[in-house]
Amino acid sequence: MGAYIRDPEIKLFESTLKKLGVDLKREEIKDGFFNGIKSVVIGKKRFWFDVVYGGAYLSELLHVACTLGAKKIIQIGSCGALRESIKLWDLVLPSKSYGNESTTRAYAPDATDNFHLANKELQNDIRLKIPAGKNSHSGEIISNQAMLAESLEDVEKWRKEGFIGVEMESATTFAVANHFKVPAASLLFVSDNLVKRELVTDMSSKRDNLNKTETKEMIYKIGLNTLTLDKKG
Repeated sequence: MGAYIRDPEIKLFESTLKKLGVDLKREEIKDGFFNGIKSVVIGKKRFWFDVVYGGAYLSELLHVACTLGAKKIIQIGSCGALRESIKLWDLVLPSKSYGNESTTRAYAPDATDNFHLANKELQNDIRLKIPAGKNSHSGEIISNQAMLAESLEDVEKWRKEGFIGVEMESATTFAVANHFKVPAASLLFVSDNLVKRELVTDMSSKRDNLNKTETKEMIYKIGLNTLTLDKKG
């Protein structure tokens, strides 16, 4: 989960598991660097969950998971929309993400255009689990880990280049996963719309918070169902 405050995401992960009513066994990871990972065993599958903000720790977490035999990776989180037609709390399924950070360059040194692709089959599995009536969008996004340095000129440039959203982690997720040939996809909710000058800091009403919580719980359920509860994979 791409987020900057850890504890609420851990609580939502735990409560979503409980609501799904799955029979699970919790594990403790004793390694000091990775002991924040929440590890559960569901049936014959082991599922790791953690909260990241940007690419450094994320790349290391994915590297270890892939070398230990990860079968699928789903990045969930939020993004800023770059199209006026995309509304708050809509879902975004990136087909690819542009990333030119050190994490993407290290794992995809031959990427000439700096685009990093989602796995189409896994992306489609996720799409099929989106509830009817929930707006979703697919297309190219950009991963930028310097949020405070983003300018209005950047936003307009990205819009003209055809990106539908901007966030911080998906390009790293795709680059590392593709390096290890592990299917990866990303499922994001729209937290703000930059071209409409709607900022994430503007969302403060009770209704906004309720919609945000419901949407976040939805992407948790979709991710968990795709990774751990499907019979195949």
